[in-house]
Amino acid sequence: MLLRDNLDHLQEAFRSLVRQVDLLITCGGVLDGDKDLTMRATEQIGMEKILHRVRIGPGKGACMGRIDNTVVFNLPGGPPSNHVALLLLAMPGVRRLMGFKNFLPPKRKVFVKAELTGQEDWTQLVYSSAKYDNGHLFAVPLRSMGRLEAMATASTLIEIPEGCPMIKENALAEAWFFNYWR
Repeated sequence: MLLRDNLDHLQEAFRSLVRQVDLLITCGGVLDGDKDLTMRATEQIGMEKILHRVRIGPGKGACMGRIDNTVVFNLPGGPPSNHVALLLLAMPGVRRLMGFKNFLPPKRKVFVKAELTGQEDWTQLVYSSAKYDNGHLFAVPLRSMGRLEAMATASTLIEIPEGCPMIKENALAEAWFFNYWR
């Protein structure tokens, strides 16, 4: 369902939807700008926030909450932020609610094929593709591509932990593998 940026209409639509569904996933309007109305609308109809703003990038603006018996995932609107929040927060949350024991995407050690710089205040995630070479698993960052092309091509997200200034080329790192959900 596509909803326009109008606070009253969003509240009305969300009020109706939460009576009909067990899970509501929204896209966009989760930050603090004048036009970021999704969070305001869900809060004003009674959403109890469980989490808001996470320390991963892309994806920092994500929110999870509950309105009565409906679980709500408010995801960021930017494509990479939305995608990462879907892969690492919303889908695992849904899978956990469904009773899956292994609800997170698999995470494996990889050798990184390029030097990567991290952030002091959050965990940075870098789109990459994984491949075996001489019996070792490598992740190749897709930073030379446009963000939509990298998202479409990637099978992994290299994790640069919060406070890690750099991962050197050919160093070991961890990567989330998400292509098994395709």
